[in-house]
Amino acid sequence: MSLPNDHFQHETKVALRIAACASTFVLLRFMGRVFTHLGNQWHMDGRREKPRVMHTGPYAVVRHPLYTNVLIHLSIAAGTFAVKIPTEASGSTVTAEYRAYMQRVPVRVIPFLW
Repeated sequence: MSLPNDHFQHETKVALRIAACASTFVLLRFMGRVFTHLGNQWHMDGRREKPRVMHTGPYAVVRHPLYTNVLIHLSIAAGTFAVKIPTEASGSTVTAEYRAYMQRVPVRVIPFLW
């Protein structure tokens, strides 16, 4: 189910979609730079033959840039849920069957929290 047409103006929807696409490309580019600067220091198992301290590129700004990337992605997803879920539940396109389901199952995403 998508957002009702009356919740956001068309220009706002387009701007949000463009911002989401742009942030995805920026974050993917950032992640690529992290792996480029790591070079042979990165291994799937986490073991390294001759470990070195990285202090160039993204590592000059933050010690764990991959974790930073993941946290940014998760915050964008959380923001999407925070906007989309209440809007879908209160929209005029919700059927009577879905409203009955909402009453039977009050938890939206996380049991005992939300």
